[in-house]
Amino acid sequence: MTENNISKVSQYVSVYKEKIENNGEDAMIRVINDKASLIGVFDGLGGSGAKKYHSANMKTGAYLSSRFVSTATKHWFEQICSDNFPGNRQALLKTHIKAHLQTVKEAFDDQQKSKLKSKLSKEFPSTCAIAVCRPAQSGEIDIELYWAGDSRCYLLDDDGLHQLTTDDIDSSNALDNISDDGRMNNIITLSSDFRLNNHHLRPKGPFFIFSATDGCFGYISTPMQFELRLLRNLEKSQNVASFEKNLFNTFEEVAEDDFSLSGLFYCFRSFDEIKERFRKRRENLGEEIRKLQHADRKAVADFWNNSYKDNYYRYAPKQANDVSVASAQNRTSDSNSMTKPSAGQNRVQSKADRPCKESPKQ
Repeated sequence: MTENNISKVSQYVSVYKEKIENNGEDAMIRVINDKASLIGVFDGLGGSGAKKYHSANMKTGAYLSSRFVSTATKHWFEQICSDNFPGNRQALLKTHIKAHLQTVKEAFDDQQKSKLKSKLSKEFPSTCAIAVCRPAQSGEIDIELYWAGDSRCYLLDDDGLHQLTTDDIDSSNALDNISDDGRMNNIITLSSDFRLNNHHLRPKGPFFIFSATDGCFGYISTPMQFELRLLRNLEKSQNVASFEKNLFNTFEEVAEDDFSLSGLFYCFRSFDEIKERFRKRRENLGEEIRKLQHADRKAVADFWNNSYKDNYYRYAPKQANDVSVASAQNRTSDSNSMTKPSAGQNRVQSKADRPCKESPKQ
């Protein structure tokens, strides 16, 4: 018998900041019911979606898009829960998104001529990174992922941080993407057809799953440093509220963009257990990063290729682990440095690899 989803959710995390107050172009969502949980983030693309709409109080297409795609996702989630998770969920989500964007176009497009003449201009462009989690009969958690663009879903467990999605840009390697400023080749928009990527996994053991826009991870020098900052912020927090505050401060310190993170801790019994669960990983990764503080560029790339990448992409679609990282050797080696973008070892079996048990709230 499948367990109640709410009993599996230990804590939830939300972090959000607008670069320009009341005009932020990110949106986020979280819905939890007895059948499943939904988290998602949506990054309206302010460059290609900079057109302003008079009948929408001069909000940009990017602002409108992220919010209407979020609303479409919520309605889709309500429908699939009501219909007991039909087999056409991916196509159904795309249908909901296109219908909602068509609605916003009809409601707000007052046919004024845009001053934006660039070929890059798009109608209501946005990214998305969506995760649906629900208990399986085995006691594990089924995770379905849907995404477009360069927003990401991640999972953090005993073995470290894992990127679950692949960026829709010319280079899909996480280390390269921080400095290479790659062009996105797939986004949600009404200007052309788009692809909703889909991936499924069933991880074992307690974990933290979250969706994040590039304002969270894109201004931190390496994926290794991003993981370490998550772990250190967790360690110095007393509860989820302080964890949210610490993450907010970390992202605000470096981000030059809106940022949004929506996440869930699954199958933990208390916040103290969460902290203890990740203590050893934090200590081990901190020691590795310390060794790289004065290393040259090649050493950083070697650590990524030989010690970190395989584990980081363990749950991702296979092609993510096959991408060349030749350009990684051109990045800074300072583990504390920041760079403005456009935004591993074989698995070791651990005691975390067990079905989730019921997690009473603290």
